[in-house]
Amino acid sequence: MKEQFLEILGNGDKEKITPFMLQLTEKERKTLMPVIISETERLSKIIAYAPNIRGPLGTPDQRKVLKVSYFFCLDRKAIMKISKWSFPNAEELNDLLSLYTPEWFADYINQLEFFTLPYSMMLDWMDKGYVSFTKEFIVNSLVEGLSVENWKQGIPLKKLLLANPVTLETYIWYIFEYPTNINWKNTEVWCNTLKELGDEKKLDRMQLIKESLLAVNRNFNKTQTGWFVDLFVTLAPTHEELLIVQEELLAALTCVHTKPVSRALDAIKKIITDKSFHMAGFIPLISLLVSSETKAIVTATLGVLQTLLKTNSPYQQEICHQLVSVFISKDESIQKKGATLLLKYAEPDEKLLITLQELEENLFSNVKSSLQNWLPETAFSSQTISSTSPLPLIRKETQIEYPQTFEEFAFFLNQAITLEQPHYLDMVMQTLITWAKQTEAKECVLLEPAIKKLCKSLDGWGGYRFFLTLMGNLLYEYCLLLDKKYPSKFKKIMGFWTKLLESEHTKRRNSSEPSLAIGNVKEMNLSNSKRYKGFHQIAIVTQQKIQSGETLPLLSTPTHKPIWIDPVKLVKRIVLYQKAGKEPDTMDMQLAIQRCALNNTTEALILAKKELKGEFKELMCFLLEKQTQPKGEFTHPAWWMTAAITCSPDTEFKAFDSFEYKAIPSIYLTGNHTIEPYIEKNKYGVKIV
Repeated sequence: MKEQFLEILGNGDKEKITPFMLQLTEKERKTLMPVIISETERLSKIIAYAPNIRGPLGTPDQRKVLKVSYFFCLDRKAIMKISKWSFPNAEELNDLLSLYTPEWFADYINQLEFFTLPYSMMLDWMDKGYVSFTKEFIVNSLVEGLSVENWKQGIPLKKLLLANPVTLETYIWYIFEYPTNINWKNTEVWCNTLKELGDEKKLDRMQLIKESLLAVNRNFNKTQTGWFVDLFVTLAPTHEELLIVQEELLAALTCVHTKPVSRALDAIKKIITDKSFHMAGFIPLISLLVSSETKAIVTATLGVLQTLLKTNSPYQQEICHQLVSVFISKDESIQKKGATLLLKYAEPDEKLLITLQELEENLFSNVKSSLQNWLPETAFSSQTISSTSPLPLIRKETQIEYPQTFEEFAFFLNQAITLEQPHYLDMVMQTLITWAKQTEAKECVLLEPAIKKLCKSLDGWGGYRFFLTLMGNLLYEYCLLLDKKYPSKFKKIMGFWTKLLESEHTKRRNSSEPSLAIGNVKEMNLSNSKRYKGFHQIAIVTQQKIQSGETLPLLSTPTHKPIWIDPVKLVKRIVLYQKAGKEPDTMDMQLAIQRCALNNTTEALILAKKELKGEFKELMCFLLEKQTQPKGEFTHPAWWMTAAITCSPDTEFKAFDSFEYKAIPSIYLTGNHTIEPYIEKNKYGVKIV
C-alpha cells in the first residue's frame, strides 16, 4: 500500500490517486498519514532549477496528488495546519465531496479566510448535506461569489439575488451582521439593487433602512461602516420613514466614525421639528456632539440646533444647557457660533452661568467679550490692586461641581481625559465609585465617545503618562464590570479596548521602554513613577470599591479648586466610615488631611466634636483647632504626623517622640528646604554654593 502510494506520487499520476484512496479502509488511510506528511516536507524543499531560478522540489502534478491525499488521510489536527493553497480548490472539492466527506471538513472549511467558493456551489453543498456553513462563511461567499458572477459573467446582481428564495429571506441580512469585503465591490450596483428590491417589496424596505443604521455601531472597519452609510443615503428615506427609525438615527450619532454621524445629523435635521421626534433621547447627546474633535460634526450639530431653536421649542433652555459644551472647542469660529445661539435663545440661569464659569479659561477673547454680561467678575476685578487680604480657600466660585446625572457623568469623562485641571483624576476616581453600580443598560451608549477618545489618547508612544494611564486602568475596570452586566450593549466599547491592548502588545515587543500597560491597576509598573506611589495606592482602593460595589466616598477628593477640601465635608465623609465600621485607607486619609483647608474650621470643629468618636474625633480636633495638643491612642501614627505637618509644620510635639518619623530630618517632612545646608566656604572663608 505504501509502495503503491509512493509510486503514484513519484509519477505525479493525479488520475489514479482518487480511485486508490477510495479502495482503502479508514485504518489504512491513517497508516498513510505519516508518509504523506514526510513526503510533503521533502517535496516542499526549495531547489535551484537553473541559475537564478528556484522552486519547490515537487512538480505541480505531485502537489495535486498530495492535495487529494490530505483530503482522504489527514486527521483534524493535521489538516488544520494545511493552508488553503495546499488544499483542493472549490471545483476539485466538488468532485471529491460526492465520493467522501471527512468528519473534520466543516471545521476546516469554515475557518478558511478568503476561500473563494461560488455562492451557487455553496448552496448546493448545503442542500446535499456535505457541510453546515457558519453565517460568516455564507455571507462572504454571497458577497464574493455574486460580485464575481456579476462582474465577470455580466449577470445582473438582481437576477442572482432572486435566483434562490433563501438568499433574500435569510442570507442577505447577514451582510449587516458580519465583516465582509462588500465595501470593495461595486457600491453603486449593490446599493441600487438593494433599493430596487426594497421598492418592489421583494425585500423589507424598512428593515433595510434600520439595518443600514444599526450596522454603523457593530464595530466594522471604517470603510465597511461607510458602505452602510452609502446604502442608507441611496435608500433616501422619506420623512415618515425617518420618524420610524429615529431611535436608530440617535444611536448612529455615537458612532466612532465621522461619516455616519454627519449623515445621521443630516437626516435628523429633516425631522427634528416634528412633534413626534424623540427629543428626550437627542438632548443628552448634544454635549457630546458639540464637544467632538471633528469640526464638521460640531458645525452640523450647530446647524441642527439652530433649526430647532428657531421653533421656540419647549426644550429650549435644556438644549442651551447642553450647548455650553461647545466652548471646549479650540476653534474660534465654532465658539462664536455657539455664543451667538446662546445669546439669542438662552436664559442665563444659575446652571448655565456656573458651567460658563468653569469653561471661561477656554474662551477666546472675542467670545468672552460677547458673553461678558454672563460671566462673573474675577477675583482681581473685585479686589483693589493694593489689597493684601487673602481670599478664602473655600468659596462658592471655586466649588467643584460633581456630575448629578449619568449624562453629566459621561460628559465629564470626555472632559477629564485632557487632565487640564489638577482635580480631574480625583473626580474620575470618585465618580466611578458613585456610578459603578448605578449605570443602566440604556446609558452605556453615552460612554462611547469618552472611551474612544481615551483609547486614542493612550495609543501612541507619547512618553510616560502616569496619570492618564492610571485613569485608563480604572475606566477599563469599570468597562469590564459593565461588559459582564450588559454584554450586548458594550460590544463596541470593548472593541476600543481590544484594539488598544493589541497595539500595546505590539509596542512592548518592539521597545525596551518601561510598560504602563492597560490592565490591573495594582500591577502597574512604578519603576519610573515612585513619586506617584500615593496616588497609585488610592487608585487601587478605587478599583477595589468599583469591584465590590462599595459606595463609601474617598476622603481625599477635592471639593474646591484647585485641590482643597472643605473641612466640613471631610468630617462628614469620616462620619460615614465611622457609621459603617470601616477604616479608611491610610494613604487616602493622609492626602485628605493635607488638602484640608484650615483658614476657617469653626463649623467643622463643632461637627467633629458632636459626631465623631475615639481616634477619629481626637485626630480631627487636633487638625482643626489651633493650639490643641494631640491626645489619645495613636494607632495610626502616619495620620497624626501628617496632621501635625499640615497644621503646625514648625512645631515638635512630645507626644510623637515615639514615632519612627522622629529619625527623619524635619525638612524632608515639611518640604521647607533652605539653601544653608548646601553652602560651603572656600579656603579664603568666602561662601560658595
